[in-house]
Amino acid sequence: MEYTFRNCVGSICLPYSPEFAKLEMNEQAMTYRKLIKEYKKNDNLKNEINKQANLFDKLDTLPSYEEKKNFLSFFNKLVSNTFILSYAGQIELGEYEEYIESMHTYTSGTTGISMQMLSAGDYITINFMQSFTSDVYINAFAKILEESGLVFSISNQIEYSIPKDSIK
Repeated sequence: MEYTFRNCVGSICLPYSPEFAKLEMNEQAMTYRKLIKEYKKNDNLKNEINKQANLFDKLDTLPSYEEKKNFLSFFNKLVSNTFILSYAGQIELGEYEEYIESMHTYTSGTTGISMQMLSAGDYITINFMQSFTSDVYINAFAKILEESGLVFSISNQIEYSIPKDSIK
């Protein structure tokens, strides 16, 4: 929509394979840090921003919200063979941080699994959102945390439904 803030969030794919899983955790982390560092180089970021700018320019030529929505409908069919992990970073709340035990974020249109992660105060919150009913992935994640000796808790499943907006 015209006069709205435009989101410039990008994505990076971090490969994972059975061979990669055999590497020591610090080797995996170093590899991912290197990939992220490469991704954040100015030339790559300019390229990514130009892609977004071109998409926004195309959207600006479409006269109605409905046409813009139809143009972007290809996103509805994108399914990856992995999951999305979104790290919003650390939320700075000053003196109020001592009262925060968890913070939650939401992303719409989850197909498959999406994990939203952020930290506030002394806690890191990870929200698993999935478009199917199964606890196999959260249980596997909990097992990894347990084996790593990390202290954590898991809330009960929260089912929700978000109503469609009526912007036309």
